[in-house]
Amino acid sequence: MYKSRAKVLLSVVLTYCLFSLFTGVLEAKAEPIQASELIRLHVLANSESLQDQRIKLAVRDELLSVLQPLLATAASLAEAEQLIKANLNQLKQAAATVVAQLGADYEADFQLGLFNFPDKYYGKYTLPAGRYTALNVTLGTGEGRNWWCVIFPAMCFTAGVCQQVEVAEDQVYHLRSKLVEWVGKFLTWCLRR
Repeated sequence: MYKSRAKVLLSVVLTYCLFSLFTGVLEAKAEPIQASELIRLHVLANSESLQDQRIKLAVRDELLSVLQPLLATAASLAEAEQLIKANLNQLKQAAATVVAQLGADYEADFQLGLFNFPDKYYGKYTLPAGRYTALNVTLGTGEGRNWWCVIFPAMCFTAGVCQQVEVAEDQVYHLRSKLVEWVGKFLTWCLRR
């Protein structure tokens, strides 16, 4: 009798969890942003090494420290593009300084134009796959992980807002789920009865 009640209760709990997960995904995709209304910043690391990833984030921070006040006055996409083009040398110099200070021997290549991007979820907004205006910054060979954000309108989060966590390259992660642990304890309790 306890086993049948446990199965019914477990079915109800799992159905509720799946329904909650499904509706949460739908809510996250509820507000698409128009590609023609924004400019993205896309920084590609030289490689997957921890040092190249650190350099990528340092370059990102420096570029955002220049771009955010610069674009704060832009009233349109065209005006934001003009401001970026007019200050491209300043942005290139800022990136080159960071790369040199961190001991790398590669350059940063800048391109402002239309680029293809996959679907991305940015908080409660969805950026569907498509061609977006972007300032692409390729560090060295550009074979490492990338970082991106929307610089116009300003939607970027920097290291000052989001804490960066340093991890060793050989660190192993074990994923856990409180729901799975709870269900396991519940089933164990039910089977003992």
